[in-house]
Amino acid sequence: MIFRRKLTIMLLAIALIPLSLNTLASRIVLRDIEEQLSSRTRLALERRTTEHLQALVHNQALLLQRDRDFVVQALTTQAHGLKQLIKTAAQQPAVDRINELFRSVRSTRVGLYLWQAAIFADGTQIVQPPDSDIASVASNWQQENFTGSATVWKLLLVDGQLQIIAAQPIFDRRRRIVAVTAMAIRYERFFRDWQLGALQHLHGRIFIVKPTVNTFGTPAAIDSIVEVVMPQENQDRALLAQHDFATSSGFTTLLTHLASSAAGALRADFADSDSVWIYSGVHHADAFPLLIIPYDSVVAPARQAAEYVEDHFATALKLTALLALAVMAWVCVSAWRRARAVTEPLQQLTAAAHHLGSGDFSTRVDIRSGDEFEQLGAAFNRIGPQLRERQEIKESMAAARNIQQLILPDTTPDADNFDLDCLIHYCDETGGDYYDFIPAANNRIALCVGDVVGHGIAAALLMASCAGILKAFLDPVNCTLEWTSAGHGPVFHYSSADNSVTELAVKAVPLGILPQLDIDCTEQLQMNNGDMLLVGTDGIWESCNSSGEMFGSDRVAEFLIAHATLSAASFNTALLETVAQFRGDTHQEDDITVMTIKCCSAADVHRTQSVHPS
Repeated sequence: MIFRRKLTIMLLAIALIPLSLNTLASRIVLRDIEEQLSSRTRLALERRTTEHLQALVHNQALLLQRDRDFVVQALTTQAHGLKQLIKTAAQQPAVDRINELFRSVRSTRVGLYLWQAAIFADGTQIVQPPDSDIASVASNWQQENFTGSATVWKLLLVDGQLQIIAAQPIFDRRRRIVAVTAMAIRYERFFRDWQLGALQHLHGRIFIVKPTVNTFGTPAAIDSIVEVVMPQENQDRALLAQHDFATSSGFTTLLTHLASSAAGALRADFADSDSVWIYSGVHHADAFPLLIIPYDSVVAPARQAAEYVEDHFATALKLTALLALAVMAWVCVSAWRRARAVTEPLQQLTAAAHHLGSGDFSTRVDIRSGDEFEQLGAAFNRIGPQLRERQEIKESMAAARNIQQLILPDTTPDADNFDLDCLIHYCDETGGDYYDFIPAANNRIALCVGDVVGHGIAAALLMASCAGILKAFLDPVNCTLEWTSAGHGPVFHYSSADNSVTELAVKAVPLGILPQLDIDCTEQLQMNNGDMLLVGTDGIWESCNSSGEMFGSDRVAEFLIAHATLSAASFNTALLETVAQFRGDTHQEDDITVMTIKCCSAADVHRTQSVHPS
């Protein structure tokens, strides 16, 4: 289960980390796109709304200009007629002729003119209708008020009606004013042409502004401000209201803009609210429309569009999150199932391995995954029979070893004047080396050392069949040794007299080379006190170290000279230890047998020697 959890966590990490990073990156990108799209949409709608309102105000300015041109044309016609009347009359023109002139001009647009007047230099006033009060305006028409033949304009709000009063002077040849002709227009009738309904949902306020100009012809102050109140239902005309905003900071900023631009838009406070001011002056000296709309109303469509975009992107982000969660859940389930598909075969193999380790070689696993685990299961199922076979071989080897131990002698025989000992060290469970001590006639002892080619159980069986063939006879009384070697390796004879070692010659061929072999080459060796005879197998001198170097017969001879004073048993043990140290970690490739025969006095013979097979 621990491995399953680890594998599940690993699979989840592999799948979820990139997925989570991708989801996070997608959300960041979508949020960035949403912010950019929202910002661009807001800016575009603000710009479009502002442009639309500028176009609207410009249209109102054009209507004002049209109306102004009409009034100027009518006033110019009236002034020209009055001037002709003055020229043709020897004195002041007759009143009826002037009234006829007024009627002619008034007939061009019935109901538009509130009054018409002609005021002469001597103070005479001819007004139509006669009861019209022009005293409040006529007193301002002095010589300095006129430049050339320019028309003087004034906006007045009288009893809720917007009046535009225009006056034009008539000069004599000396450029003195001899008369002034004027007219008052009921201006709200022009508002019927204004399209003001589009401004109602924006909470806008529209004004008619009349500036005063300086000597350079640029606006210097605000003369009058009249608000055009949007008509309500069941109202056929706009309401008008006079305001005194001329000294507010917004109008100060407006004058600054008018000095450089006849039309445009600016942002300034109005009635303690951030607002957009849109104006179109056309001619700064004339009245012009001014539209003031709260900034929130201007950007409201943009904000609605931005909110719409944000809502849709929020929905998209939620759907993305839900999809990511669904994918994560699917990944978790898939990871758990895949981990289970991996761990269940491992659990089967673990349980089967425990049974196999306890000795149940019939244990099998049933894995049908169609992948490497199935192949692993098939390989595991082959292990049981192989282990059973190896166990049987091991048991057979143990039985063979026991049998071989029974073939070898249990003890070293007593021999006067001689110290005898023999050791065997097999490289496998069983080997092909063999030795024996066999009592013979006349108190003699038959000695035998054999070495079958190879090692292992086959060599052991062959060695058993050859036992008793290769023998030497030791005569303890006469200290002689009669021996025969059938292809055995060198026999080392140590002479205590000259402290030297001689390798005894081998004259016969090994057994098994020829189909028939008659051995008649017995040698006799006389041994003196202190002499030693070393009979060993080639596993001694052919032992190799890690460099491939053999121990060699020279080292055997040197060792024999150096340790000739040891007893036979101690000598054999020391020799095997020396060979093992030379070999080091290199595996022993052949069986080793060493038999040592030492000639000594009867008093020095130690009877404690024993056989040491290993």
